[in-house]
Amino acid sequence: MARLLMVAYRPHPHQRDTVLRLLYEQYLLVSGLGLIADRQPRVMESANGEIVYVIAFSDAGQVDRCWENETFQDIDSQLLQLAEMVPVHSLQEASGPYLDMEELDLGMIAAMAGQRIG
Repeated sequence: MARLLMVAYRPHPHQRDTVLRLLYEQYLLVSGLGLIADRQPRVMESANGEIVYVIAFSDAGQVDRCWENETFQDIDSQLLQLAEMVPVHSLQEASGPYLDMEELDLGMIAAMAGQRIG
């Protein structure tokens, strides 16, 4: 059974697109390493501009294996320079019984990264 990981980022001013591009690059990396379930991530944007990234791993151990990869660590370091990682419960949308956010098109994010979804 898949293990879902949800992370929320608050991009610094004018860094939204770069954060999205890096998240897509990170997705391509872990997908290429065979660490995630066979499904695309979900990327959402809150009313205040936070980016919520949801990805399915094959199992809990795969999450830890990501951190063993230097490229993954480098991308994560870049992300943390461009955005603040925030608790999901701190999002305005999390004050209710469910999250209601706009989903961002993965194809658009791939195009920003200079890739095509195949």
